[in-house]
Amino acid sequence: MSFPRLPGQLRLILWATLIGAVVAAVYAEFDVAIYGLPHLAWYGAPRGFLVGAVIASILGYLEVVVLPGPYGAPLRRSAFPVHVAVKTLVALVVILFGLELGRWVFPAPGEHGIEIEDVPFSLVLCFIFVFVLDVNRLLGQNVLLNFMTGRYHQPRLEERIFLFIDMEDSTGLA
Repeated sequence: MSFPRLPGQLRLILWATLIGAVVAAVYAEFDVAIYGLPHLAWYGAPRGFLVGAVIASILGYLEVVVLPGPYGAPLRRSAFPVHVAVKTLVALVVILFGLELGRWVFPAPGEHGIEIEDVPFSLVLCFIFVFVLDVNRLLGQNVLLNFMTGRYHQPRLEERIFLFIDMEDSTGLA
């Protein structure tokens, strides 16, 4: 039995949600271990999984569906630092919402609010995600990855063929 292939946007949002949920669940377990609380408690990994899934799905939806559409046009036309700063501030609001939702659904014993250490961790991860996506969108697919892996530091000789064709009446077809 084969499953139908999901549209590209939905697939990207689901992957971001899954990765965000797993990273947040692992972070929550480390956080629980630091405070000496029992592992796999209901306020540890399940809470982290929920928080990560909520944050990543909302930010993924905004990044993949809302911003490329007409509502994101003013932000796309802005300067790159402004673009990244605004998206990071939006991410901060989403992070605070996700952390508060996780605190409300899975309350931890003796907790009196959002732990301040969780916000910078989430904000740094979101900033890296936003920065890499925007640089990828600005420079082209995988240019940043190729630069980071050193592909441009050791150039390779490539053979390229350039073909110029002048078709009759091509101006009318264009």
